[in-house]
Amino acid sequence: MHDLTTLSGDDSVERVRRLCQARNPLQRHIVEGLGIADLHLTVGAVCVYHVFVETAVKRWKDRHSSGCGFGRVPAG
Repeated sequence: MHDLTTLSGDDSVERVRRLCQARNPLQRHIVEGLGIADLHLTVGAVCVYHVFVETAVKRWKDRHSSGCGFGRVPAG
């Protein structure tokens, strides 16, 4: 499993939405090039600042049938 994380000071709703589109954490050609296709990497968690949790959860549910964990990090 792989975590998707964005904790930039300039994060935006759109950046979080794009992050949550990722069903597979690595592009197919990278996985094949590394010879790790048999690992079947998936997203285990999405980590964002607390103000973006609702956006992340909604986007994930809109795009994916399976769940994943969501982590929130307080700003500051």
